[in-house]
Amino acid sequence: EARFFHFATQNIPFLDLQTEKEHLAQLALNTPPPPFENTPQGPTLKLPENFPSRNTDFWQTLYQRRTRRSYVPHSIPKQTFSKILQWTWGRTRTLTDPILGPYILKTSPSGGARHPIDVYPIVLRVKGVAPGIYQYLVGQHGLHVIQKGNFAKQAVQFLGEQPWVEQAAVVFIMVGDVSRIMWK
Repeated sequence: EARFFHFATQNIPFLDLQTEKEHLAQLALNTPPPPFENTPQGPTLKLPENFPSRNTDFWQTLYQRRTRRSYVPHSIPKQTFSKILQWTWGRTRTLTDPILGPYILKTSPSGGARHPIDVYPIVLRVKGVAPGIYQYLVGQHGLHVIQKGNFAKQAVQFLGEQPWVEQAAVVFIMVGDVSRIMWK
């Protein structure tokens, strides 16, 4: 409930810098959960890298973003699919903290750089990628096959019986791994 959250998060004491460093050093004694899920069994599909020059008009891109509920049932190129994954959920850099070890940066922020969200694309129509359910592997910028097959009808069910979903090229399911953020 919003009221509970509001009152429960007021007047939270903040630690001074020295106490914070001691707390982090204590945390570092335990092994953290991995910064991303990367333990598939079986083959993976490597995706092309997609970080173009930074000369694009970022604000124009944001301005043109729209939600669509009608899709043309055509395939999208693998390169476009790869760009969506990399720019939305992909790693931009890996940094190493001297105490806590490696952590990743993405195009979106995450508390403590723990990034708890994993994505599972349901591929319906992507050129060069067989239809099926995949796990996006952030560390490799690749895909691990969960199950091949046409899951258009199931995607409609997963998303509240919205019939237009069946025409999408890809449906992205985001799943949170709370252990990543709770560790810190």
